[in-house]
Amino acid sequence: MRKIPVLLLSLLVAALFSLGCAQKQVKKEEPKVQSGFGTEMIVKASNEKLAEMPVKGFSADSAKLKKEVVKDWVKDILPAVREIISKMPEGYKLQVTGHVAKPRYSRSKKPVSTMRARAVYRELVKNGVPKDKLTYKGVGYSDPVPDIGISDPRQRRVTFKLVPST
Repeated sequence: MRKIPVLLLSLLVAALFSLGCAQKQVKKEEPKVQSGFGTEMIVKASNEKLAEMPVKGFSADSAKLKKEVVKDWVKDILPAVREIISKMPEGYKLQVTGHVAKPRYSRSKKPVSTMRARAVYRELVKNGVPKDKLTYKGVGYSDPVPDIGISDPRQRRVTFKLVPST
C-alpha cells in the first residue's frame, strides 16, 4: 500500500522536472534590441537624418544605378550612412527600401522596387558596409512622397531607416 503513494509522488516529481527542462529548451534567444529613452532618441534622430538622403535618379522600370548618381551618392551620402551605422544601437539594422512611381497601367512594380533596394544594398556592401548591418526590401508605390503625385517620377527612389533586427 505504501508503494503506490511513493510511486505516484516519484512520477509527479519526474513529470514536473521534465516539464521544467522542456520549457527551458524551448526558449529561443531573441535578438537584443536596446531600449530606453537614449536608444529611441538615437534611432529617431538617425531616421530623420536618413529621410533626407534618398537615392534618386532611377529610370522607369529600371533598378540600374546611373554612374553619375552612384558617384554623387558615394561622395555625399555614404559617409553619413557609415556614421549612422557606426552609432547604430545593438539589435538594429539599416533597412534599404526601394520605391516606384505608381504605374499608369495595372502591372505591379514591387519587383522593380525590390531590385532598386538590392542594387543600393550591393553598392553599400561594395563600399565596405558589413552585410550583417543591412537589410533591404521593396514596397512598390505603397509609401509615396507626400505632396507630389503618386505617378511622379520623383517617387522612384531608395530610402533608408533603422529598424529592429528580426
